[in-house]
Amino acid sequence: MSMKRMIFMEIIYSVILGFVFGIVFNNFLIGMLAGFAVGAIMIGIMSVIIKKNNHKQENNSTQNGT
Repeated sequence: MSMKRMIFMEIIYSVILGFVFGIVFNNFLIGMLAGFAVGAIMIGIMSVIIKKNNHKQENNSTQNGT
């Protein structure tokens, strides 16, 4: 999955999560802030995972001579 697509999906998920948190907390501002915070954390985690996977693939390709 490309990085741009992953970030776009995480933004959509964080908005949906913000609406859910807004209903739960009875305050949409707090809910949206919490949703965006969770989305930002997930984007950070996923970007680190993708970078590590790309680095592993690069090492494997140089070891195999391809």
